[in-house]
Amino acid sequence: MKIKTKYDVGHTFWSPRCLSKYIEHQFVDNDGNVWTRGESEYTISAKHKEIVGIEINVDEDNKVSFSYYVKNRNNLIEHQYPSLYEEERVNNFTEEEALAVAQQYADRKEDYYG
Repeated sequence: MKIKTKYDVGHTFWSPRCLSKYIEHQFVDNDGNVWTRGESEYTISAKHKEIVGIEINVDEDNKVSFSYYVKNRNNLIEHQYPSLYEEERVNNFTEEEALAVAQQYADRKEDYYG
């Protein structure tokens, strides 16, 4: 049986990321008491990902679904475990598009792990 997949092993894509970092500010009031205040700063990035394997499932109604094993492209090392992505999580973003999506999350002050 030959099964056509949307993406093949070796397909690469960029995944947006937006991570918050807690920054603590200290200041002193007029009475000499030290007060602190914290806020979050959001940093954006894009990770280059590669599909390294495909999992195909067929249910009793012969409905076929695909999941993809994905690793970070910049460190394809033997001991890195791949993440399992459902087909809808795999995208065809360029690096610029992924950074634009990450910026949208930063503007909304939301973390996003892509």
